[in-house]
Amino acid sequence: VEAGVEVSRPATSAAEGLLDGCAARGVRVQAGGPMAGGAFTRDDPHPDDAHTAQAVLEVARRTGATPLAVVLAWVLRLPHGVQPVIGTTNPDRIARACAATDLELSREDWYALFAAARGERLP
Repeated sequence: VEAGVEVSRPATSAAEGLLDGCAARGVRVQAGGPMAGGAFTRDDPHPDDAHTAQAVLEVARRTGATPLAVVLAWVLRLPHGVQPVIGTTNPDRIARACAATDLELSREDWYALFAAARGERLP
């Protein structure tokens, strides 16, 4: 995702064009560990993650969703139909994760979360 945003900057990512290339070949990309170990959904996030966790919490409060659903809804709205792999067998957590499919993030919320995670505004 970042490679598509940073494409016109001098330092490019090794993953540049990955999502576009997969989409062109009909390959669905899976996001392993999209919850980042709970970095953006825990009650006491690491200071490095606090800004993003706060942005997730604000969207969750405004939409009535859980932070888990907000993060997964963000992943589900990525270009090219990225599939999140939630990495749990806990039935309650799976049910809470499924709520993400009913949450439609606005463009403003999606970009606000992206910018928060990047630590800077989009170019």
